[in-house]
Amino acid sequence: MLVPYKAKVYVDQEPKSNFILMFLMVLGLLISWLFGLRSMTHFILAWENIPQSLVLVYFIHNDLFHLIGNVLFLWTFGNAINCRLGNLRFVVVFFTLGILSSMIHLIIDGSPAIGASGAISGIVGMFLFLFPRNDIECIFILPWFSPIIRKFSVPGMYLIVFWFVYDLIGYFISSAPIAYMAHIGGMLCGFLLALILVKMGWITFWQSDRPLIEL
Repeated sequence: MLVPYKAKVYVDQEPKSNFILMFLMVLGLLISWLFGLRSMTHFILAWENIPQSLVLVYFIHNDLFHLIGNVLFLWTFGNAINCRLGNLRFVVVFFTLGILSSMIHLIIDGSPAIGASGAISGIVGMFLFLFPRNDIECIFILPWFSPIIRKFSVPGMYLIVFWFVYDLIGYFISSAPIAYMAHIGGMLCGFLLALILVKMGWITFWQSDRPLIEL
C-alpha cells in the first residue's frame, strides 16, 4: 500500500478552506451513520435541484476507509493549491472540479457516484501542472506476516501519472464499484484548469515552485 502524506511545496498561509472541506467530509460521514448511508444517498441524489445535489454529494462516503483515503489525498495535494489560489478561489475551484468530474462520470457511466474523489482528483491534476517536480513524501507498507514499512520521496509527476494509468486500467478491466471515470475526468479537468488559471493570473508562483509551464 502506497500512502502519500506530505507535498514538499512552500506554503505561506494556513489553508483554511481545505481544513473546512475536510471537516465537512468527516461531519458528513457522521451524519450518514446517524441517518443511514442509503437513506442519505437517496435523499441527496433524488433531489430535483441537481446543482444542490452535486454539491452535497461530496460530503457523503461509503465508509470510513473511503473517507480516510479522500481526506489524506486532499491534505497532501490540496494545501499547496489552497495556498496558491487563496481560500475563496480554492472553494470555487474545488466545487467546479467536483461538478465537472461528476458530470463526466454520469454521462459515461450512466449512474451518479458519491464522495469527493472526482473533485480531489481534479486538485491532484492541478498539482501535476503546478508542481510536477516537487517531491511527495510517501510511506510504502506491506502488511503481510512481518510488516515492511519504508519512507521515500518521489517527484509528484511520477506518482500522479502512475495513479492516472492505474485508473485507466481499472476503468477498462475492473468490476470494482469505484468511480474510475470521475477520477480520470477530474484529473484531466484539474490539469487544464490549472493552465487556464495561470494564464488568467489567478495563480502566481514562488521561486521554489517548479511548474510544468517551465519544463
